Amino acid sequence: MTCLRCGAGGLTEGFLAGKDQIYEKWVEGPLKRNFIGGAKLSGRRSRTILAYACRECGHLELFTGEDDG
Repeated sequence: MTCLRCGAGGLTEGFLAGKDQIYEKWVEGPLKRNFIGGAKLSGRRSRTILAYACRECGHLELFTGEDDG
């Protein structure tokens, strides 16, 4: 892949880790809160977030991976 910011090639694959080292997910649709203020996730499609960083300028590209359910 080529960096969209600086044009350098060879982006480095990585991932986003949230609090407590849990992998972050993309969730379809607008944010809806549950009764304790967290994100309401049940019944919503989610995907793993794939992250690629440019070795030259540090620009980060995010993509979604396979459907998690």
